[in-house]
Amino acid sequence: LGTIARRLGACAVHLLDGADGAVSTIDASLAGHPVTLYGDAKLGSSDSKFGSSSLRLDGSGDYLSMPDSDDWDFGTKPFTIDFWAKLTADQTGMFFYQTGSGTGFSLQYFPNGEIDLDISSGGKRMITQTFSSGLNLDRWHHIALVRSGTTSEGWALFIDGLSQTMTQFSSFG
Repeated sequence: LGTIARRLGACAVHLLDGADGAVSTIDASLAGHPVTLYGDAKLGSSDSKFGSSSLRLDGSGDYLSMPDSDDWDFGTKPFTIDFWAKLTADQTGMFFYQTGSGTGFSLQYFPNGEIDLDISSGGKRMITQTFSSGLNLDRWHHIALVRSGTTSEGWALFIDGLSQTMTQFSSFG
């Protein structure tokens, strides 16, 4: 998988594969960004989607982080961020968060089944899009955030390959 992603020019590839209880992982992209796990984040082998392990986060201050890089400044180009997630508790959680002097965005899950996409520019929140997710607990889901244009209509969320319906749109800018 890492070899394929490197050929496609991926900015970061986290295989999250390693020994049970490991507290470090690598970026398998050509860039080789350092990855740091925080809180109680660790790899676990009891239930993995690919390879021998997956990242375990208990919902209380656990996350992984990578240092700032020009690779995260997507400008106006199209991009996709995708990952597999398995929720084991119905609680609020952040899937990812990116901020900087350009466009920032976050994808957050709420217990009512909604997923919010917040988009900011220059540190100011510009758009919030709310999607009904249909995520089931204790089941692996493929989640993909896709930006194909520069307007708010250019963002799409896919869960298990299905485009999600935007249920609310708020503009702040």
